[in-house]
Amino acid sequence: MIRRYFEAKRLRPQKNVATMLDLRGREIRVGKCPPEGVKVEVGHISRVTFVGYVVSKVSSDDVIVIDTTDAYKVLKGGDKINFENGKIEAQVLEVLNQEIKVKFLEEGVITQHSKMGIPGIRLKELPILKYDDESDLNQIAVK
Repeated sequence: MIRRYFEAKRLRPQKNVATMLDLRGREIRVGKCPPEGVKVEVGHISRVTFVGYVVSKVSSDDVIVIDTTDAYKVLKGGDKINFENGKIEAQVLEVLNQEIKVKFLEEGVITQHSKMGIPGIRLKELPILKYDDESDLNQIAVK
């Protein structure tokens, strides 16, 4: 798509050519997971750690890795969060520095790059742009 934009601009330099870049906005994604995912049971207690754009850490049944470093700032004990687009619910037990402790209220398998949700409007307190969004803006939109 971007190549076609530059080709159109090259062929008709006197014409205006519009383009739009769609960013994901505020969303939280689970980081790397084993191929079979991370199986959680009802009552299982795990930590959710906020590593940002670090790709080397892999989730396990003890630690779920997510890609948003500021999520712990909008959570408090007793909050409900969900994984797998709302299919697996967990309750926040404790908010620590750069991670939270959760108890799973439903069983299931958490897979790589699935969404983690924070119900309510507190997501507006998270930054809109993530590392990869800023990279896209600098590499594509600014150019």
